[in-house]
Amino acid sequence: MMFKRSKILLLLIALSCIPVSVFAASGKIAGRVYDPQNDQPLPAANIMITERWENDAAVKLDHISGGFSDQDGYFIILNITPGSYTLKVTMMGYSQFTMERVRVNLDRTTQIEIPMVQQAISMEPVTVVAEKEVIKRDLASSQEIIVRERIEGTPVLRMDEFISSIKGVELVSNNDGSGLSVRGGSVRETDIQVDGISSRDSRSGNSYISINASSVEEMQVLTGGFEAKYGGIQSGLVNVITKEGSRERFNFAGRFNLVPAGQQRFFGENPWGEEGLIYRIYADTSENGYAFVGTRNDTTGTIPNEFSSFRGWQDAREGRQNYQNIGLTGVVLTPEQKRQLWMIQHPAYDVAARPDFYFEGTFTGPVPLTKTATFMLAGKLERSEFAFPIGPRDNYLDWNTHLKITLRPNDNSKLSISGMYANLSTNTTSRPSSVGGGLLDYSSRFGYLSNSEQAVRQQAAILTNYAQMYNKSFLQYLN
Repeated sequence: MMFKRSKILLLLIALSCIPVSVFAASGKIAGRVYDPQNDQPLPAANIMITERWENDAAVKLDHISGGFSDQDGYFIILNITPGSYTLKVTMMGYSQFTMERVRVNLDRTTQIEIPMVQQAISMEPVTVVAEKEVIKRDLASSQEIIVRERIEGTPVLRMDEFISSIKGVELVSNNDGSGLSVRGGSVRETDIQVDGISSRDSRSGNSYISINASSVEEMQVLTGGFEAKYGGIQSGLVNVITKEGSRERFNFAGRFNLVPAGQQRFFGENPWGEEGLIYRIYADTSENGYAFVGTRNDTTGTIPNEFSSFRGWQDAREGRQNYQNIGLTGVVLTPEQKRQLWMIQHPAYDVAARPDFYFEGTFTGPVPLTKTATFMLAGKLERSEFAFPIGPRDNYLDWNTHLKITLRPNDNSKLSISGMYANLSTNTTSRPSSVGGGLLDYSSRFGYLSNSEQAVRQQAAILTNYAQMYNKSFLQYLN
């Protein structure tokens, strides 16, 4: 007996050391039940939430919640998980009233009016479909609610792409790091919370934004007028509520995208290939090349300013400091030898030698061998080639896994346990702790911004700090 008590005590001590975020991811339904013939309130009406709508289908709830109207006909139902529900109202002497697709949002109160029809004889139940509120009476802040159906209906692959399409929100990268900027504010002034847990990196102040779109039930974007419970938020907050799953069935949702190897993912020629302008300048000895004659006397207007001072390998001064720096002090190289040395230091690369892929999936359902528990298991894996072979890595790799278990001891209580692990590997000139799918510039990926000239310029900047379309390594010849 003492041994069992010791184990329980140790377990309680261990649990007390785990950081816990108490977060009620819920909304409310409030309204009034009345008789439309005389506009009199109806007390003691029974209001029940019986079904949840998923993928345009009504799923019966394992635990029915509800309440009764008071003497003035008013009622309120608390602690409702965001989603769409079916509301049923019954009262002696009146036909059953059913309202479908009643939308409940995070931290919001859904207001409804319930007109009950008197039942003199046996009548069929009255069924209506809830309408979207035109004026949100309980809204005191600048916010936007995005439901799962809207995310699924938007033609974007990644969640960060979807978030950046919201008015007032953009993905940026600057001296503060990479992430979300709301109304022009710093990325450190914005947070992303998943089921009430902040994804902000404690060292850099930046948030992980590579959320799995298939796991989102609802997303709340706050851009001003924050409540006191959101301390430390100055510019904006993205509040994400993930799916819980159903006791009735298992469900899977996923997204997949594959770009085959060898496909050029930017416009124009490959600036890192033998046909690129940089090779015409430093390696091409034909009449169209500049390897021996240089670019100083060029009149075509096609040479960028960064390359306009190249004298050509026939000039004795060109490249001298470079081969002295690599240990060839006192050695005089011929123009052809200097050209060959440059080509060794700047090998040509194929475009996208390996495929890019993006996969994410979310699996929900009942926890086996339990009566009340449900689970949500989500994961993502993304790999994208850089536009240039930069540093020790040639690709962007991002993966995560997310597990959420929901327990319902009774009809009036719910406990959710959620945990997420993410890992990102990339090259960046920003802080090493800047994480997430919003690394827009220096570590840009083909599938996101690398289709633009700006992204290619930014990737080239990793190597030289030159904002140009053509790559120059630190081994580039010095004047």
